[in-house]
Order: sequence, then C-alpha cells, then structure tokens
Amino acid sequence: MVILTWVPLLNFTIYFVGFFTAAYIIFQPTEKIYFGFIASALIAFGFAAKDILQSLIAGVFILIDKPFQVGDRITFQDNYGEIVSIGLRSVRLLTLDQNVVTIPNHRFINDIVSSSSAGQLAVMVTTDIHISPTANLMQVKNILEKTAAQNTYVDVKQPIVVVVREILGITGVITIAMKTKCIIKDARTEKAFQTSFIMDVNKELKDQNIR
Repeated sequence: MVILTWVPLLNFTIYFVGFFTAAYIIFQPTEKIYFGFIASALIAFGFAAKDILQSLIAGVFILIDKPFQVGDRITFQDNYGEIVSIGLRSVRLLTLDQNVVTIPNHRFINDIVSSSSAGQLAVMVTTDIHISPTANLMQVKNILEKTAAQNTYVDVKQPIVVVVREILGITGVITIAMKTKCIIKDARTEKAFQTSFIMDVNKELKDQNIR
C-alpha cells in the first residue's frame, strides 16, 4: 500500500520530464523559447495549485488561531465528529459512524464551524424525549433529571437542565419535546450515553404509564 501511494507521483514525474525532454529533442527550441515555455507551465501549475496554496495558508492560521483542536467535537456543514488530525493542507474528522472525512483547510476560512468541546474532554450533550401533551410535565422532568444524574457517563458536578417546548405537527397534532442538557465526562461516549439514557427513560416512562 505504501508503494501504491507513490505510484501516481512517480507517473506524473515520468510524464512531465519525458514530455519536456521529447519536446526539446524533437523541436530543438532556442534557450529563450524553452525557458519561456517552462515559465508558462509553472504559471499554469500555480493557478491549478491555487486551492492547495490557500489550504496551506489556512492551515497555518488554524494552528495559530486554534478555533478547534485535536480531540474536539465539531460541526462543519453536514459533518459532525471528532478531530483526529490537523495538517497544513487538510483536517481529518472522524464521524460518529466511524467514517473519516477529509476537509481542505481553506474551507474553514469562509464557512462557519461549531466546536462543542472547545479543547475540553467533557462535552455538553442534548437528548430529546417526545411525550404526550396530556402527561404530567413536572413528573417527566423529574424522571429525566433523576435518570441523567444516575447515568455513569454524566458529570453530576455540572448542572442538568431540562428544556420543554411544544411541537405542532403537519397534521395539527401537538407533542411535547423535552430536551435534556447535561455534561458527559468523555466526548467519545456521546452515543453510548444517549443510547443508555433513552433506554432508561423509556423503561421508567412505561413503568409509570406515561406515553
């Protein structure tokens, strides 16, 4: 695999050198024309490499300004995950589906990026629970707070907040969404926390006959 990664670069070098050598032997241009042609080729290459140069400059600014760091959880456009590496040309993002997304650095200059951990191992996680509007909201709020406080992934020293809002569906039916906000100790356990939290809450709601 290491050898195969160098094959495209080797092919490009052979074609590039071979083309100019063949052109020089066949047409035998004067030295002035030959160097003028090389200069034109370098200018064309410079225009083609514009995005790469932008990414290199943006990479330097990212390393200096530090809008995010390795290990941070960020949201960039439709991608959300953990920063696994920051290079001079690109940033690699490991999504929650275990896919590695490579983002050129120059994309971060003009687009908005959101960091949920900001250099910290702990991160705030929000989880929605939808219930019937006929349910006792205070009772459900207490269940959510208690379940979150008993979860091993949660930092109980930090506040646990429950936010309630009404959602009007397209059919005119109103449901209640209760968003639980809490700090988990390790950002890498985000999905594990959400899974265990929803399962525990679901069991408690069923035990108390809450829809």
